[in-house]
Amino acid sequence: MQNLLERHPKNISDTPVPIHADPNITNFILSENQLYIVDWDDIRLSDPMRDIGQFLYNFVSEENWISFFNAYSLDLNTERKQRIFWWVAAMKLFVGLWFYLYQDDADKYIEYLEESIAVREKCL
Repeated sequence: MQNLLERHPKNISDTPVPIHADPNITNFILSENQLYIVDWDDIRLSDPMRDIGQFLYNFVSEENWISFFNAYSLDLNTERKQRIFWWVAAMKLFVGLWFYLYQDDADKYIEYLEESIAVREKCL
């Protein structure tokens, strides 16, 4: 956790935007070829890579990330990629701690902790 905190992104080039903060599959609705995100209880202003990173990491193969960014006229530069991995690592750690504290599930905690470490090591 200390290593992750020490590597918190600084000098973020993107302007904070409203983010969902929990972009998991249960909060997506697909209707008539339109994707909607529901359950905005935790909306806040934050780094856009917080939601984008979780969405891309969990649902889009890494080789297709560039296409996602190109579609929005954005550059997938090193800084954005590092922020994506930082947010994913942080959220994996958070979810693991939730399982440990509220579900008394040490196996799930270890699984998410190992994923957090692997993601952090990948790009940070």
